[in-house]
Amino acid sequence: MGFDLRSLEKEMQEVQSEVRAAESAYKKYILDLSLPINEAKFLFSIGGVSTIPAGELIGLKGRAKQGKSQFEYVLIAVMLSGVCKGNIKPLQEQYKVLLFDTEQSQASLKKCCQRALKYAGLPTDKNDDRFIPFFLRPVSIKERRTTIEDAIREEKPDIVFIDGVRDLLQDFNNLEQSNELIQWLLSLTSEYACTIVSVLHQNNQRRWKHERTFRYRTT
Repeated sequence: MGFDLRSLEKEMQEVQSEVRAAESAYKKYILDLSLPINEAKFLFSIGGVSTIPAGELIGLKGRAKQGKSQFEYVLIAVMLSGVCKGNIKPLQEQYKVLLFDTEQSQASLKKCCQRALKYAGLPTDKNDDRFIPFFLRPVSIKERRTTIEDAIREEKPDIVFIDGVRDLLQDFNNLEQSNELIQWLLSLTSEYACTIVSVLHQNNQRRWKHERTFRYRTT
C-alpha cells in the first residue's frame, strides 16, 4: 500500500490551522479601549427623558389590565405617525416595527392594531409596510421562535414587540429554560441590531418570584 506524504502534510497543516484558530478564538471578545465610545441611541423620549435604547432587550412587566399592551400600541402609533402623543416623542424619522402576539385571538389582535393605526391618523383597513403584526397563538413554540427569527432577519426592524414572551418556552418556572430564552433574545438583538420589547404578563403571587427573576435578567 502506497504512502502519500503530500496528503499527510496537508492534513497536518489543516489540523495545525484549526488548533491556531481555536487558541486565538477568545481574541474576538477583547474590548478595544482605543476605539471611540458609541453613545447609546434611544428610540423615544417620554416625559422629556430618553428611553428604550436601540439594540437592547427590554422587559415590560405588569399584572393583567394594567395597561402594558395599551402602552405598547401607543408606542406603535407614535412611531407610525412620527409625532408626539401625550408626553411620548419619537426620536427617529422612520421606524420599522414587528409585533408578535401569542395570546390574543385573531379578531382581538386586529382590533388592537386598527386602534393603533387610527391613533396614528392612518387608514385602518390597509396594511402598512412599516408595521407588520403576527398572529402566533395557534402555532407551536418551535414555530413561533422560527417565525420570529426569520421575520427579524428578513424585515430588518428597528423594534420588535413580543406580547406574551412566556409562550416562547414550555415551562416559565424552569430557570434553565428561562435563561436559554433570554440568551436567544439577546442574540437576536445583537445579530440583527434591533430592540426587542418583551411583554410579560403576571398571573398570580405564586409565580412572582420567577417573573421577577426573568425581568431582572432582561434589563
